[in-house]
Amino acid sequence: MHWKPEFAKIDERQRQVIKSSVENIQSKTGSHVIPWISGYAGNGKSVVLIYILENIADKNPSATIAFITYTNALKDLVQASLLPKHQNRVEVMTHTSFLSKKESYDYVFVDEIQDLTAAHLQSINKYANRVVYAGDFAQTIYPDKSPVTESDLDELFDIEEHKLTKMYRLTKKVASIVGKLIKNAFSFGLETGLQKEIPIRLFRFESQDEEFEWLWEESQNFSQVGQPSAILFPSSRSISEFLKFISEKYDLGKIPSRMKGPDPYQKINEFLSDVPEEVTLQYFGKGSGSESLTNSRNQRYVFLTTYYSAKGLDFRAVFVPNLTPDLWLATADAKNVDPDIESKVLFVALTRCREALFLSYSGDEPHKLVEKLDLEPIDYETEDY
Repeated sequence: MHWKPEFAKIDERQRQVIKSSVENIQSKTGSHVIPWISGYAGNGKSVVLIYILENIADKNPSATIAFITYTNALKDLVQASLLPKHQNRVEVMTHTSFLSKKESYDYVFVDEIQDLTAAHLQSINKYANRVVYAGDFAQTIYPDKSPVTESDLDELFDIEEHKLTKMYRLTKKVASIVGKLIKNAFSFGLETGLQKEIPIRLFRFESQDEEFEWLWEESQNFSQVGQPSAILFPSSRSISEFLKFISEKYDLGKIPSRMKGPDPYQKINEFLSDVPEEVTLQYFGKGSGSESLTNSRNQRYVFLTTYYSAKGLDFRAVFVPNLTPDLWLATADAKNVDPDIESKVLFVALTRCREALFLSYSGDEPHKLVEKLDLEPIDYETEDY
């Protein structure tokens, strides 16, 4: 996966944010003003954060530097995106690993701040001489973990916000459809760096097996070397239904159970390696399959993952299946804390696409949130697309 564009290809606003943020955190006088890189899904917040880091690393060859992500998937992707001269020097880790180390750094870069608690951020700041934040509060999807709010950010820290407005993942049409899920999801000026609209389709199938057959075939068709596609489900339990279909289709036998440890889906991915197709189907998340994001630069992949594990990533084509009325998109605890959490979680899933977005369901009616999108269902048996 080619996730980080060359510096020559980033826009003028991103360059301005990089320059002003570097000047801010290089300053040795005055209060510690924290740059916050904000913006929509697909604005390139993480990319800008990495370029700020690399500028600081070049200007301060002896400084200690850490980059904090929320998930192991993003950790591995960030590590692979750094320039070779920085990869052994910059420590990339999750926030839990950072806080458990209790080591101090000259510069700390914190991505996806909306998923951390205020206490997390305060603790991180104690171990940093200078910090830079990046995140989007429209993409907060762990309400039951008491994440920091935008108000908390303003009250607890001296923040200087830098908004990115140009979108490189979503077009205006897709943003207008997906934005119906969350009030004010795109509340300030929407620009797009994309030159053409991408297809967004909703398909209806008579049965789940028919849906899964189409899903597997089309996700392979859209996968290219360097540009994987992804199939997103709300939970590992719902993924198991698709795994059962794959197992029966290829007569693979019993599906291995999730394991304990840093690679919980290792056995499942070994199991999936027996699928006799040119495209590799990879279970991704919780530390499993992360190296495949880098490997996908040289071979074709279809990633099978949850809405949550896909957060912060993007794929050429995204498939969001099984959107039936009884599908749970969030836990009961999360729904008790935030009644709108299912809308936010689906919003995150639908904003992972770069070139195509396909939603699907089987039966008579889709999930209630799908109806908010105002997409006309396509009966797969009777219509072309």
